[in-house]
Amino acid sequence: MDLYDRRFAIYTATLELFQVSMDNDVAAISHAFKVHITRVAESQYLFSEQSRIYDRLKEFQDEAFKIKILKEESAKDGQRNHRLIRHMYDQSIGAGGHTKLDAILQDLQIRLRPYLTYRAFDPIIWRYWFKPKKLKPLKPIEIE
Repeated sequence: MDLYDRRFAIYTATLELFQVSMDNDVAAISHAFKVHITRVAESQYLFSEQSRIYDRLKEFQDEAFKIKILKEESAKDGQRNHRLIRHMYDQSIGAGGHTKLDAILQDLQIRLRPYLTYRAFDPIIWRYWFKPKKLKPLKPIEIE
């Protein structure tokens, strides 16, 4: 798998976790979370440290974990832990009514853009860098 595919897999795992976090399917959230943990671990080797992509992915993962716990607790306990669930929900809401998860995802999309923008190779550049070398003519071999 080449570098682009591995980087894109990190992005798609992040998108998938974001999408399933909006549903109430606890099993899907758990599965997406497990996949995302692996992709975040890979990311520290695939992006430059200056990009801070790994740090933002960890923040995304932390926020997604809060939502995962929120969904699991609400599914099994109903009203028993209502205060805990409400507190966690309030913590996940950021400025402007958007979740922190959404804000981190938007930032990640900006940070990932230089790594995921596909650039076709220009044939003019190809000809410049990879000029065929002129070969010397071969000398005939004398057979005795």
